[in-house]
Amino acid sequence: MYSYSEPYDYDEGCEVCLTSTDDCTCDECPKCGEFGSLECYGGECSGISTEKLPEPNCLGIRLTEEQEERISALQLKLYQFKYKAVEVPTVEEFFSGMNVPEGDFSWDGEAGDDHAWCCGEKDCDVQWHKAWYTENIGRRDGKLYIEAMVCSYGDGDWQLGGVWEEGDSDEAWAEFYTWYLSGRNSDDYFKGWAQYFLDIAQSGKDVLEAFDKPVAPIHWTEECIRAAEDTIKYLKM
Repeated sequence: MYSYSEPYDYDEGCEVCLTSTDDCTCDECPKCGEFGSLECYGGECSGISTEKLPEPNCLGIRLTEEQEERISALQLKLYQFKYKAVEVPTVEEFFSGMNVPEGDFSWDGEAGDDHAWCCGEKDCDVQWHKAWYTENIGRRDGKLYIEAMVCSYGDGDWQLGGVWEEGDSDEAWAEFYTWYLSGRNSDDYFKGWAQYFLDIAQSGKDVLEAFDKPVAPIHWTEECIRAAEDTIKYLKM
């Protein structure tokens, strides 16, 4: 979850129409006399009918030219991102640091941080989902194994994403290690969340509730772009 602390120097502007203070054309509240305050639209004041509130609340819709350029540049950087070459250890080297017991056993892994990913399904209303990944390690019928598990929709339904078993070819081990054990999962984590922040900078819909507290509409687009910029820094470019 991204921490929103409002640390930047913003032109506060109007939180209703998302224009600068000088350009705001919102109605004066007949109750408190204020202009451009969401509190006047169903908040503590409620002096103006919510029917006059702009739809769909203008979150992230009116991007400045500078913001559009920054989003395009970040999207291009993510599109051009390439995974670093992986140095694959031998199976013996991989297990050498583990106190592997004799006989059959089973170690179930714990899920790491939640990943953001877009399903792209036309019939999906939210498009974006949270996923978790982990690995189970054990020995079954005398053979070591590693199971890569994934929970793709945050619903607790864990599925087998891939499996390696002792006796598999060196090529199979190299492929399994590269995709599930080498750290690419970390790159996917940062890339996915960066893509998500850029998407919601434009849509205004934080369906994954990524921010740890509400972001004022006037700050929305800038906060999302900065969140993407901060996240991309961790990618191994």
